[in-house]
Amino acid sequence: MRLHAVLIAVILLFPAATQSVAQPNISEYIQNLRDIIAAIPVPDPCFKAGLTERLDDIENSLPPTGSARQTATSELVDAFQQQFLVYLTESDTSEVIEWRSSPMQNGPNPFEQIMDNVARMGAELFFAIPELTPFEFENDPGPNQCQVTILSRGVGHQSFVPGGILYARWGDRVELEARGGEMGPGAEFTWEIDYTAPTIVDGGRAFFLMYHSQSADVTVTLKSATGTFCQDKLRVVLQDMYIED
Repeated sequence: MRLHAVLIAVILLFPAATQSVAQPNISEYIQNLRDIIAAIPVPDPCFKAGLTERLDDIENSLPPTGSARQTATSELVDAFQQQFLVYLTESDTSEVIEWRSSPMQNGPNPFEQIMDNVARMGAELFFAIPELTPFEFENDPGPNQCQVTILSRGVGHQSFVPGGILYARWGDRVELEARGGEMGPGAEFTWEIDYTAPTIVDGGRAFFLMYHSQSADVTVTLKSATGTFCQDKLRVVLQDMYIED
C-alpha cells in the first residue's frame, strides 16, 4: 500500500475564526489523572510533583466561562503527556517496569488509565474547535452521487483516496474529519476504527492517540441525505513500522 495524497485543502480562516467555541469540559479527566498519579507506586517524588504541576497548568489555562484558549491548553496537555512518556520509557526501576506492563492490585493498568484520560482530554479540545472549511474540495462523487472523504487535521487538512496511509509518531494525536456530499437532514457518519487504544468519535470527527505498536484501520460510512451509502478508508501507521498485509 502507498500513500495517495490527493488534496491539500486551502483553509478559509476568517469564517472559522468568527464561530463561537464551546468551553470543553475536561475537569473530570484532570481529577482522574490526579487520583491515578497519587496512587502510582514510584520511587521518584519529582515524577509525581512534575506531573501534578502540569495538571495545574492545564486547569489554570481554562477560563471559568467563555471561549477556551485551545492552543495553549492543547500544548499543555501535550507537555503533560510527553513528560509522562519520557519518564515511562527511560525509567529502569522495578516499580515502573512492573506497572508499565501489569495491572495494579485490584485495578487496571495505570499506564492505560493515564493515556485514556489524556486521550479524552484531547478529544474534548478537538471536538470543541469550530469546523474549518476546505476550499476547492474536489472528489468524484461516483454514480450514486454519494461522496465522503477522510481529512487529517493538522496544518490545514490533507485528504486521502481510499486505502491511503497517514504516518504518525508514537504518542501523536490522530484528529480526523469526514466530509461528504449530499449532506442535510438524515445524513449520518458512522466510524469503524480497528485499534487497541480507545477511540472517540463525534459525528463527522474521530480522535485517538497513537501509542500502541500497530496500525489503525479507519473506515467512515456516510448515509447521505438521499439515503445512499458510501465509504472512505484510511490506515494510520507508526513511523518506522513495517506494514504486514
